[in-house]
Amino acid sequence: MSFERFEIGLILVIICVPTISAQSCDWTGVWNTTYGRLELRQSGQDVVGSYDLDQGRLIGTVTETGLVGTWSEAPTYLPPDDGGDVELNFTDDCNGFEGRWRYGSSGPWWTDWNGSKGPGPISFIPAGGGSGISGANIVADVCGLGQFIGVVKGGEFAILDPPSPAGRTARLTRIPIQAARPPESDEIDLVGYEGRTIMVCGREDSGWIYSAKIVDQAGPIITALVRKVFDQE
Repeated sequence: MSFERFEIGLILVIICVPTISAQSCDWTGVWNTTYGRLELRQSGQDVVGSYDLDQGRLIGTVTETGLVGTWSEAPTYLPPDDGGDVELNFTDDCNGFEGRWRYGSSGPWWTDWNGSKGPGPISFIPAGGGSGISGANIVADVCGLGQFIGVVKGGEFAILDPPSPAGRTARLTRIPIQAARPPESDEIDLVGYEGRTIMVCGREDSGWIYSAKIVDQAGPIITALVRKVFDQE
């Protein structure tokens, strides 16, 4: 065989080798990672899970190479100290991943969150229901009073889900609705969430969400998608 024919054949082999698309892989399963056992469950393009370190939680959306989303941990599950952005990309024919994470939505990335798929059943099973952003069911125990998804604008919470008339906003307070104290006495400052999509649990009444708890927030990419879906651009 001449060198020219060999070269042409090699090129054809390289071209014909199928490439693995992350969208054809499944995140569901148990993963052994640098931060302990990670259990994930994928439903469509959404991924939700938990991991050992500080009772961690992870939610994400499938991308062409892996997933992008957010991580959060005890005690507050809030950024920047206990939450932030995460990106995981598949390796090894969908049986491993290399990932990076950071505190909050800015600052340097840490590139040490790696893992490989392991044996064993998933013990983490989200409860039924939900209202639009995966990960809501991880904290269903604190959402018995109501669950809301919206964007923070001008220091107020613009509610997107459940659907409502345009312009419906609410302020958040830790005060229970039955308490003999004004809601302003323990209002939650939303300055740090300006422009972000957040998930809130509590009881809505007269422009306030009482017993409010911010249980999750979306990263910039997911926030942009939420804004687009609800025509909030």
